[in-house]
Amino acid sequence: MSVLSSSDWIVGIDEVGRGSWAGPLVVGAAAIRVDNLVRFLDEKIELYVDDSKRLSRRRRESAVEIIGGYFEVGIGSVSNLEIDDVGLAKALTEGAKRAIAAIEMPRLPALLLLDGKHDYLNRSDSAVVTIVGGDRRNAVIASASIVAKVHRDRVMADLDDDYPFWNFSSNVGYPSSRHRASIDIYGLSAIHRRSWSFARPFIDCAEDQSLGSIEDGQMILFEQKDQ
Repeated sequence: MSVLSSSDWIVGIDEVGRGSWAGPLVVGAAAIRVDNLVRFLDEKIELYVDDSKRLSRRRRESAVEIIGGYFEVGIGSVSNLEIDDVGLAKALTEGAKRAIAAIEMPRLPALLLLDGKHDYLNRSDSAVVTIVGGDRRNAVIASASIVAKVHRDRVMADLDDDYPFWNFSSNVGYPSSRHRASIDIYGLSAIHRRSWSFARPFIDCAEDQSLGSIEDGQMILFEQKDQ
């Protein structure tokens, strides 16, 4: 990789929702020019950013405001239906593609930074560096992580209004004990990932009881809450 110039763009990328049982996979991208990154670091703004999972909700919300003052940000969302259709690996690539495309940059980024050890971007027009633990070790990736987390939490809170039985505002789709209990009682919602192994017993049960197909936002046991 060649030496970066002050006008080059660096983009950090991270995902949220990979292990969730419900809702979208969300990929965040945070883009910044090298000269602005130097200013960001000089002003110690990185002290406000960290792995989104290690920050409280309040600190994440505050950090998003700070990040917006330095970074151009983009979100790539991939629905549960798309994940079921193409699989998680392809969904991650597509989400990253959408997140990068959502950012207005005057030129292609010179460097893309990914959290983890795998390059899932499949790009040849920019240098890609993978960083294990990047959401803790790199301020640009951490910024993308926070942006993605805040966006997805808001989406899941909105979905909780439509599907109140699964407590999505608190578990954000992840398999908490209360979420598991809700599935045992109410079955799967329209935003659960049916291709995942946890869903198979509930799908088999529904088929055995001839409860009908699931389509157009219907649930196995309950209709969507009226708007």
